[in-house]
Amino acid sequence: MPAITFILLCVFFFLHHTIAAPAAATNDTTAAAAAAAAAAARCRSISPTTAGPDPTCWNALNMTGWITDWNASPQACAQYEPWGNCFMRLTNNGAAGIDCLKIRSPDACPLPVVGNITQGPAEIWYGAWSIYFLHEYMTKLWQLDYPGYINRKLGWAANIPSVVAFLDSNEPAWSNDTELHRLDRKVAKMMNETWNSPVYDEHKDSVEPNYDRILYQALRNFTDGYGHFLYLASDGGLLHSPL
Repeated sequence: MPAITFILLCVFFFLHHTIAAPAAATNDTTAAAAAAAAAAARCRSISPTTAGPDPTCWNALNMTGWITDWNASPQACAQYEPWGNCFMRLTNNGAAGIDCLKIRSPDACPLPVVGNITQGPAEIWYGAWSIYFLHEYMTKLWQLDYPGYINRKLGWAANIPSVVAFLDSNEPAWSNDTELHRLDRKVAKMMNETWNSPVYDEHKDSVEPNYDRILYQALRNFTDGYGHFLYLASDGGLLHSPL
């Protein structure tokens, strides 16, 4: 092959790949953006007949960013009102009596129904559903102990490590559900890492810890500030059907 022909072929292949590569990358980027937009549009298509949320919608709608922005904007929260209660009250048209800290009162934290919640973007519904499900999940953990089984197993004066070990085990009723058991382990991790105070009852009196009091305190810790809540809610961790 003549040297000039070889050189021309090298130039051709170099130019071909230099031009084609950016075009391919642009096509991939465009396709990914279109797919993301389609996923977000699907997640925003909710109606009063929507039974429950799709966990993938948390990331599709960038719910972590949306809630962070919501929290940074001026909101009419009462002084000392836990963040979760404030969000639920304001997104339920200011309804009175909402208390998503009462694990012994399941109806105090209302099921988010499209049409009943404050008019606005679909993100309101996904945020409200995540708080609702966290309350329901903690309530169900408490109801598991209705016969006193866990308090007898752990000892009446249960402590944080014993409850954490219980959640890390395969003993909760839904331990065969991979997603819910992942939530068990995240709750256990948060309890282990954030607990730095005595156990209080609902009247804020320091009390001897037991299983349900520890759950109440944990739920308050998780909903007092949105940072702890976002850790549990990340990747749709709280967007499940009712238990």
